[in-house]
Amino acid sequence: RRPGGEPLAAQFAISTSPSASLWLRWRIAAVQPGPGAVLALADPTSNAPPGTQRDAAEWLEGLVLPALPHARAEARTLVEALPEGGALKLGHEASERFLKTSPLGRWGLLHFATHAVVDETHPARSALILAGDGEEDGLLQPREIAALDLTGKAVLLSACRSASRASSSFPVSR
Repeated sequence: RRPGGEPLAAQFAISTSPSASLWLRWRIAAVQPGPGAVLALADPTSNAPPGTQRDAAEWLEGLVLPALPHARAEARTLVEALPEGGALKLGHEASERFLKTSPLGRWGLLHFATHAVVDETHPARSALILAGDGEEDGLLQPREIAALDLTGKAVLLSACRSASRASSSFPVSR
């Protein structure tokens, strides 16, 4: 506060952010909105059992993942709160195939509200779970994430234990 002046809190808006880099990104986006602000994939459902086409098949055998109804609400709220041009993919539309074949240059933010499975013994088998189909198994594994064009993107993971050191998000039958 300046001597005899108003408190700073009365003169400026106060906001919070999880990090300075996110605050800066949001501030720039508010001034210069980019095309297709957010792509949100939430609560995927699969027509193919996960892991049947990869080395993770044995590791994921018998894994049952519950639905994520709150993830749908979270993703919907995010898409509605940000500038127009976002896309919301739920259930079977939140697929690995859709993500891999979409031009990601349209999006400034990718939001995943899904399950994550972590294998500390074989980290390359860890994955974000998306919807699978006849060609993609729904396991978005590290090598596939590295192949995506994420240049300049903010990626928000809202997945159980995506940053933990637990052996998996759910019990895995071996």
